[in-house]
Amino acid sequence: MMFLKVRRFPRLHTEKPHGSQLDLNQPGTGNRPWFWYDPRVKRVRLALLLFLASFSHAQTLEDAVKILAQRVLAKLALNDSAHVTMRNLTTVSAADAAQAQQAFERLLQRKARNPMPVEVVLSLSSNPRGYLLIAEVSPPNEPKLVELTTFQPPQLPTTGAVVLEKKLEWKQPVPILDLVVTGDQMIVLSPGNLFRYERLNGEWQRVESAALPSPPLRDPRGRLDVSAEIIQAAMPDSVCKTPRSGVLEFKCDPGGGFSAASNTLQAENGPPYFAEASAGPIHLIAELDGRIHVYDPSRKPLGAFDGWGSDFVALESPCGTRFAATSASSRTQNDSIAAYDIVNNLPVRVSDQQEFPGPVTALWSSQKMALAVVKNLATGLYEAYTLSMACNR
Repeated sequence: MMFLKVRRFPRLHTEKPHGSQLDLNQPGTGNRPWFWYDPRVKRVRLALLLFLASFSHAQTLEDAVKILAQRVLAKLALNDSAHVTMRNLTTVSAADAAQAQQAFERLLQRKARNPMPVEVVLSLSSNPRGYLLIAEVSPPNEPKLVELTTFQPPQLPTTGAVVLEKKLEWKQPVPILDLVVTGDQMIVLSPGNLFRYERLNGEWQRVESAALPSPPLRDPRGRLDVSAEIIQAAMPDSVCKTPRSGVLEFKCDPGGGFSAASNTLQAENGPPYFAEASAGPIHLIAELDGRIHVYDPSRKPLGAFDGWGSDFVALESPCGTRFAATSASSRTQNDSIAAYDIVNNLPVRVSDQQEFPGPVTALWSSQKMALAVVKNLATGLYEAYTLSMACNR
């Protein structure tokens, strides 16, 4: 056995800075030996940190998020409030990266009387040894702190139980709240207006429009219900109806289910929510805490989970009913929709992700079909896609 003689260095009598010794950018102060701050060894320190990280291996990205959040939380002051941004420098999907960011933010949340914002950059990166999850913490007027750990990237399914298929139906410069195609007629609901189109010579031609009440909202919501006799438009704080035949003349009453104050749906004798859907005995509700809550048919709570956006629907197919859900990406990122089963009250993806050229702004279903409205980030146009689900053979 070999013993190493350790030379002890005197402590420096200075105040210890905010955070930990994992500062890769500032020389710092504190009870560390003088050579720790020599600029010539910064690269050596970073290489050593990356080497040591390979021995603190987290099996999954979810594990890595939990480990890293614990380390970062230990470095934050009691009144620090973390604001997390994500950088994905790997092949990890945007949906998995957004889910990691959402879970990381939730783990860093804590109540503070006088919260002080602290910027935290969460990065997905890699080196020859594997994948890295890195957190860079920037306390105000103090050295930057860096924590990291390793993980195995999520394994994407090579085949799924079902296939999601999409078809572009319509696009326009103003927002689309809902859209219904029946035969040679198309009805488009937008904030403050309803448009009726007819198919002439293979193209949609606008033949009529009508004004609707529309409170000034950043992200208005609305829903169409079209029958053979009636067109009904549910808008924030109002519901409007008109006969389908003849001139569009809407009569509006209070109601509609959408709240203008909170941009949510309101169930009768129940709390507000963002979305709900049922498949078999499972009922899901996107509640105001940002989580998807799972209930049985009697509305008994079974659990809750993260990782989805606030829009999801139930879609039918010959191989069963599944949930189709958006990812947890932001309004400034491309979005995706995938099909899921709920197993042990947690989502299990059963299809590849359908990618879209921008955020999904609305997602509605009608049994075997769904409508996804996307704001194309490249063109600025709003695009309406129909979604269907087929069995993967």
